[in-house]
Amino acid sequence: MKDGIYEQLLNNELKSKLNESECFYKTSTILKSPENAKNLITEYLKEVTRKAMDCIQENNVDLEDSERILKEIEICNEILNLLRTKLDFDEYKELDLSMDAEVLEYAFRKLNHNSFDGKNIVRPVTSLVEPTLFTNSSKEISLLSELRKEIASADEVMLLVSFIRMTGLMPIYDVLKEFTTKGKKLRVISTTYTKATEYKAIEKLLELPNTSIKISYETNNQRLHAKAYIFKRNNGFSTFYIGSSNLSKSALVYGDEWNVKLTEKNSPLIFQNVISEFETYWNSYEYKILNNTAEDKLKLKEALLYKTENSNFYQNLMTYKPYDYQEQILEKLEVEREIYHRDRNLVIAATGVGKTVLAAFDFKNFLEKNPNAKFLYVVHREEILKKSCDTFRQILKDANFGELYVGNYKPNNINRLFTTPLRLENIMKKVDDNYYDYIVADEIHHGAAKTYDNFLNYFKPKILLGLTATPERMDGKDITEYFCNTIAAEIRLPEAINNKLLVPFQYYGITDPTDLSNVRWSSFGYNNSDLDELFVENEDSANIRVNTIINNLFKYIDDLEKVHGLGFCSSINHAKYMADKFNENNIPSICLTGNSDSNLRNTAIKDLESGKVKFIFTVDLYNEGVDIPCINMELLLRPTDSLTIFLQQLGRGLRKYKDKDYLIVLDFIGECNKHFNYADKFKALIGMKDVSIKEAISNGFPILPVGCSIALERVAEEYILSNIKANINSRQVIIEMIQKFEETTHKRLSLYNFVHHYKMDINDIYKKDVSFYRLLTEAGIRNFKEKNITENAIVGRLKNLLTINSPKFINYIKSILNNDDLVHNELLDRMTYYTLFNKIPEKEGFNNIIEALNFIKNSECLNYEINEICDYLYNSLEVMPINNNLNFECPLEVYGIYTQAQLYSGLGVFSEKYAGPMLQGVWYLKEHNHDIFLVTINKEPSHFGETIAYEDYAINDELFHWQTQNSVADGSNILNRYINSDGRVSIFVRINRKENGQASPYIYLGEADYISHNGSKPVEIVWKFKHKIPAKYLDKMTKN
Repeated sequence: MKDGIYEQLLNNELKSKLNESECFYKTSTILKSPENAKNLITEYLKEVTRKAMDCIQENNVDLEDSERILKEIEICNEILNLLRTKLDFDEYKELDLSMDAEVLEYAFRKLNHNSFDGKNIVRPVTSLVEPTLFTNSSKEISLLSELRKEIASADEVMLLVSFIRMTGLMPIYDVLKEFTTKGKKLRVISTTYTKATEYKAIEKLLELPNTSIKISYETNNQRLHAKAYIFKRNNGFSTFYIGSSNLSKSALVYGDEWNVKLTEKNSPLIFQNVISEFETYWNSYEYKILNNTAEDKLKLKEALLYKTENSNFYQNLMTYKPYDYQEQILEKLEVEREIYHRDRNLVIAATGVGKTVLAAFDFKNFLEKNPNAKFLYVVHREEILKKSCDTFRQILKDANFGELYVGNYKPNNINRLFTTPLRLENIMKKVDDNYYDYIVADEIHHGAAKTYDNFLNYFKPKILLGLTATPERMDGKDITEYFCNTIAAEIRLPEAINNKLLVPFQYYGITDPTDLSNVRWSSFGYNNSDLDELFVENEDSANIRVNTIINNLFKYIDDLEKVHGLGFCSSINHAKYMADKFNENNIPSICLTGNSDSNLRNTAIKDLESGKVKFIFTVDLYNEGVDIPCINMELLLRPTDSLTIFLQQLGRGLRKYKDKDYLIVLDFIGECNKHFNYADKFKALIGMKDVSIKEAISNGFPILPVGCSIALERVAEEYILSNIKANINSRQVIIEMIQKFEETTHKRLSLYNFVHHYKMDINDIYKKDVSFYRLLTEAGIRNFKEKNITENAIVGRLKNLLTINSPKFINYIKSILNNDDLVHNELLDRMTYYTLFNKIPEKEGFNNIIEALNFIKNSECLNYEINEICDYLYNSLEVMPINNNLNFECPLEVYGIYTQAQLYSGLGVFSEKYAGPMLQGVWYLKEHNHDIFLVTINKEPSHFGETIAYEDYAINDELFHWQTQNSVADGSNILNRYINSDGRVSIFVRINRKENGQASPYIYLGEADYISHNGSKPVEIVWKFKHKIPAKYLDKMTKN
């Protein structure tokens, strides 16, 4: 047996080999996922069957070929007979192979092919079952000729290519024309990226009947590099080509290209994923349908033949839609205003991620309800005002929107105005404080404090939207005091990177030789004087560290001349020291601090941009308020415990800039204090809250924003894992934080304030037997005493509350706890009860549900705890719920998140006397003629390493692809019920089976209407939701 990694089912032979020798390090896992087990067992049987057939061939060489084939067929039929006996499935009765040993090559209905003579059948030369590699070699079958045959024998053709040229289209044009003339469907997806697509080629495609074309006109952020040629056949023998060839002659005929032909028969899961990916692209708002009209042709010609960035005409033709992350911010703003009644909203986002676009979409929504709204946009610089005005005009599709009041620009009308704080002083003398309905205050931290203070304090608009890269103002004051002391929303860096608004990062975690574990620690982090001792004053340790930094600098760059670097230091002394040491090593550098005068600061920036200076070393000067987009390398030379500051530092280098492909980050990681928090930093870099950081590190960070990478040196990785094991979420550390909370933060100690201030995940509080009141008791803050075993048991079920996001449900639970005159709602009572209890009241020791709820109300511990949780939940809402429109009483809200017990109770199934087994998949409410679909997107329990069959997924924010159970056939009564207009369907979706150690709850996406279906046993159905999927959920439900 050979060394290596395996994914092999253990049979007796393998077990014996492993047990015979003790020289193997080995590990195995128990199969837990039915889906993964099915795939592995199927592949194993396929491998064993192939070996058996080889054995028959080898052991019967004296027989005629036909006799050996018959022996193979006999064995196959015996296997089928065993399956038939064991499973008793009707379809297995007719699956025995014919002893005639024939392979069907074609079958066409005579009714549709009355002129068919069987002589000129067109089929690909390569197999419809086995895969094939094409390399454009003269010794192999021509890819171009094979594509022609694939087209001629397909029922539908789907092409996905970055660009299309006449040299690639014309050799297959005649067969495409014949194909589409027969009424068969051709769909093409392409782009205008780099203007490589030829206008004439698209024009020729537009002439074909039954042909649909979608084009992406996005030229700045386009990343479509996939090439796929898909040939669907209704009989299940579809084929598809994935590779490197666009639709050009050089790519299809003589270029050094690799293309793999795969088949539905051999790779059904991959085929299914390819189809779903294509449909996702096809239904994406980024790809616009191209009609054979003068307007659409002109738009295409404009995009392909002219300099579109200077074309106002082209821009006016475009229809803009927010990115998903911008939609999430818009959803949060709606919650702020509609639920919390906060109309002064602050949005924080790194420079360059589309704050102005976001504001324009928000105002567009406001304008739809207030068409005569007066508008004001305020920022301190003329160039930003001009760009902002252009952005608003493009989003609103109104070339005359707004007027400038800055520099030499003077407005004729001030109703919709773009101006500076200084010019606004003149306006304020002429208008009332409520003159403007909607005000945008942009880049607040850049402005002089007095001018901003004046207009922020004077005006009382219906909406005030603040935009900034950082909440720290240049004069040290807190911006949030103007915005209800709340940050309404933040745009996270991973989302901006995924949308190519920022460059990706290459993060290297380098082992720091300096041991920080004994450095003094306070609630503000490491003691700076102790750090100075290690980093500057102790000559031996400081020199060793500097040498490590410089050696690694040259390890990770290819040319010092190309470097524009920024180094973050622990103190001014440290920054000066690093600049001196770099200069001694012929790396031109300078130290800048908050005390540096503006001339020196401006000169340093110009020198860094020109390359005269390679590094600027600083402390906090560049944490906020400074924009140097040329920065392409950062040295993190101090341990930064604040997640906010860490992300601000990273954001300084992620700005897009000419010839800048990515940001290199060298983070020097030493053995650290147990209170230092690495976990949150890596969670922020990954951009996925529900991923285990330990698992991500162990697997080499397989999930990251597009184009990013994280590499950790072995010792640095050990330091991080050790820190995570004893990090901020350990019970003792949390207790210490609770004890010092009010003293260090000057905030009232509550669950919401505590979790929010430290940016914790609330699930880190509710681990095992932990509750907030127990932590308060252990910290000596309160003295809660549990009275009986029931109170103790309910603590373990508090996690069932943590995912609730329905204001109706949250407020009702609080009413149960606090309102003696509550008018009870039976369904909401059941939902509350089965959130905290597993069995019917009689089996939990109560006479009825009301008695159980009163028990919780009268428990000091539980009443306090659940009130705290409800306050946390209510103050953490991010999506505006919608009342359902069901044809029966039901308190579930659209976009609400519910456990299975909660939704079964809300739908009236669980009652005081019944709490039966919870079904999965499909559930029919016969009395209401209503189907409930419980959908899990990721069928596998693991984030990493296992094949995932994407059978159910969101195509876009309106359409949802769903696959029935395997027993449902086309034309069956069940399918007819699904697609019948008299029936109704509600869809509940969860991303994974488990979340935070327990069954994941479901998001109620509301009712959906039937659009189309395809296939049989199972049937694939496309549904259209009555309400769009919120962007917060959409990203994890789609295929890309």
